[in-house]
Amino acid sequence: MIEVDKVSLSYGKHQALIDVSMRVSEGETVAILGANGAGKTSLLKTITGLTRRSGGRIMLAGSDISAEPTNRIVERGIALVPEGRRLIGNMTVMENLMLGAYAHRARGREQSTLDYVFDLFPRLAERRGQAVRTMSGGEQQMVAIGRALMSNPKLLLLDEPSLGLAPKLVDDVFAILARISRDSRLSIVLVEQNANQALAMADRAYLLSGGRIVGEGPSATLRDDPIVAKSYLGM
Repeated sequence: MIEVDKVSLSYGKHQALIDVSMRVSEGETVAILGANGAGKTSLLKTITGLTRRSGGRIMLAGSDISAEPTNRIVERGIALVPEGRRLIGNMTVMENLMLGAYAHRARGREQSTLDYVFDLFPRLAERRGQAVRTMSGGEQQMVAIGRALMSNPKLLLLDEPSLGLAPKLVDDVFAILARISRDSRLSIVLVEQNANQALAMADRAYLLSGGRIVGEGPSATLRDDPIVAKSYLGM
């Protein structure tokens, strides 16, 4: 599906990513774990073309997308749910969702995808005419995930989807993400500080520190690793 090959990224003199390599297979869920400032968000932004790497390449289904603009990357089937959601608060739920369907790859199936989003999130169907700024954080996260799904992606990138949510809502979000993976065989990359939840859901995980990959492996193996348990799981 996607392969990140020795990608580096610099912000001036600061190296945010250093020779980062990772892969995600079709239908696979992969978690990226790391402390604040480790480079997790920078990695997702680089994959989506929002920031430009200083070295390495990114391959999607055998094609090099390293130099493509973000709109072309979306057309190829990559969608990002950004940290902080980045919704348009004065617009309604429906308007925000339909913004996700602007890509050519989404056209002709807007209604079926919308029906699926409303099946995942019945509350959004009930509040489709409500301004997003008046909704709770959990409801806004539903809108953000739904907007990404409206683009008909093959690869879904999520940046801290549980940030700021109550524990019950965190469980709900992860249950929905697991269902999305089962329903569509969508590939998912999950950046998440709730390492226990992320490892419980993911097939594999990468550990990012100081802009470098410092560990990787099956989630079950990493959960049993005493160093990972101490550094990431609070055990």
